[in-house]
Amino acid sequence: DVDERTDVYSLGVVAFELLAGKLPYETNRLTEFQLRRTIAETQPANLNTYRNRLVDLSRLEVNDLQIVIAGALEKDRRKRYQRPADLAADLRRVLSGEPILRRRATTAYRLVMFANRNRALAASLVGILFALMVGLATSTTLYLKLNQKYVDVESRNAELSANRGDWRSSLAAIGHALQASPDSAPLRLRKIEALLALHRFDEAAAELRSAGRPTSARARALALELDALQGNRPGDAEWLLNTPELPLADALYCRSLLTDDATQSLELLELAVRHDPRHYRAQIRRLATLYALGEPEKLRICAEAAELVWPEDYATHFFVAVARLMNNDSQEAWNSFRKAETLLGDDAGSLKLEFETLANFFNASYGSDDEPAVYAVDDGSVSEILSDFTEFMSDGAGDGGAISMKNWYHGLNQNAWRNAAETIHGALEYLEHPDRYQRENLLEWIQRLQEKRPRSAISPLHGVIAIIQADLAMQIGDHTDKISTAEPFFRDCANQPSVLPRLRLKGRMWAMEAARLMARLDPENSTTHLSRARNDLEIASNQFFLTRGDAQFLIDAAILLAEYPLARELTARFASDLNASNGNDEPARRYLMNIEFAAGHYVAAHMEAEHLLRQDDSDLEARTKSSESIAAAKHYVELHRAIVDP
Repeated sequence: DVDERTDVYSLGVVAFELLAGKLPYETNRLTEFQLRRTIAETQPANLNTYRNRLVDLSRLEVNDLQIVIAGALEKDRRKRYQRPADLAADLRRVLSGEPILRRRATTAYRLVMFANRNRALAASLVGILFALMVGLATSTTLYLKLNQKYVDVESRNAELSANRGDWRSSLAAIGHALQASPDSAPLRLRKIEALLALHRFDEAAAELRSAGRPTSARARALALELDALQGNRPGDAEWLLNTPELPLADALYCRSLLTDDATQSLELLELAVRHDPRHYRAQIRRLATLYALGEPEKLRICAEAAELVWPEDYATHFFVAVARLMNNDSQEAWNSFRKAETLLGDDAGSLKLEFETLANFFNASYGSDDEPAVYAVDDGSVSEILSDFTEFMSDGAGDGGAISMKNWYHGLNQNAWRNAAETIHGALEYLEHPDRYQRENLLEWIQRLQEKRPRSAISPLHGVIAIIQADLAMQIGDHTDKISTAEPFFRDCANQPSVLPRLRLKGRMWAMEAARLMARLDPENSTTHLSRARNDLEIASNQFFLTRGDAQFLIDAAILLAEYPLARELTARFASDLNASNGNDEPARRYLMNIEFAAGHYVAAHMEAEHLLRQDDSDLEARTKSSESIAAAKHYVELHRAIVDP
């Protein structure tokens, strides 16, 4: 099989020897057989090994020569240069600085070969490219610096506006900064804080959701605050409030949101403000709490101090107005209110309505002859209706009406009907004479109010009326039919976003009770009714602002619905509240005794009963449960034995 490719191999050996000064294979002291085997199986030496003999050639030229000669010495003749002319052509390309055919001609390789052939032109092009890169890098750096400077300026403007209490300007500046730096987490958090200061909770929640899952302590604190303000139960409250990453003022402020006790909340807010006097939301919530607790003089002092710190904040001026109104200084109150109205601008409508309602109330309560103007609103004069309510309360309820109205105010931009519904329901809780006659009169008044407005306008009131009817029915013992038939109204109240959380919870608990009663009245569909009741029970038990009375209601319901694990959980969660009235653990243990007995855990029920008897050996319920538990346990054991060994 001798052909042209054999000549190519021979030429490759000669070329290698000319360049390297020796043969491509070590041949000394080899027999003919060994030499043949070496040529057949061993790869020839690499030409790069002999670079000291090729100093006049560049590294690229040496590499190309190695590729050309290796192609000539290829053992597989099919992969070898097919003709001596092909080998000669590639050798000429190496000498002229052109790309060889044996190598795959990549773009980089072609450029290098072009540069070797045209050194002057290549040097010029490299210089131009370098100048362009330097210019681009410089302009990019300048742009980034200018962009960061713009962000810094807008952030500073936002901070200055916030320091004055001008939250609208602060929010606008933050928006400009976010356009230049949309991924800035600190700017997003400041935007959420500004939205909270403006009581735009829905927008703040949407912004927090768009930022993804909060990871920093500050972001998680804002998420907790939003949850608390919207009536949800925060999941990581305990961890967050105990982490050193969260500033103390923020931790104290968040704790104030998680308590349903206004006095305790005020104490926490006082500590937060003492630690950080410029903590805006703590300051404003302290003012609202002082108002709810009916402390006009302290409210005036704190509000006027806050007004000096945030002179362009509408909320501080509003609370100064409220404090002066409570102190019978109507003219100055209206002057302060008009400042708040001017600062709030187009959104002042609901604030105006609330202030006028308060003015009507305080004039009626304290005997003032001043008659502030009452503005009519598009959907009817809510101020007039609430003023009627004030008159009704002052006729029959004594100071209870004043207390309920003081507890009415829960936010600066709340829906007026929501406030009306909460006020009415608050009257039930704060009446000093909560007898059946008073409640029936109140119900009659609310029904008259209902007739004034179409259902679509005051749907929360229907739920309130249903709750009042349920309360009355429970008092007179005739509750089954009335409560069960009112279930749609309870659910209407529980699912109304315009109703405050406490009232929604009340509606949810009564909806649960109604569904449970319906399971008895409608046995064919009892499974469906009980499923609704259990779902309501789970939703209600997850609210963080439950009171002791709520807990007792839910524990009793959990026992009746055979949700024993949830009943135990609620008992453990509210043990301190349940025991507060007695000073010992008797109430919580009594619940545990009843839960374990109902669950069929007779030994555990017996142990709880014995513990109660050690505290009071005259406890008839505990003694009965103790003996019943023993009897039930013995019966269970005997029954088990009969089944196992008949």
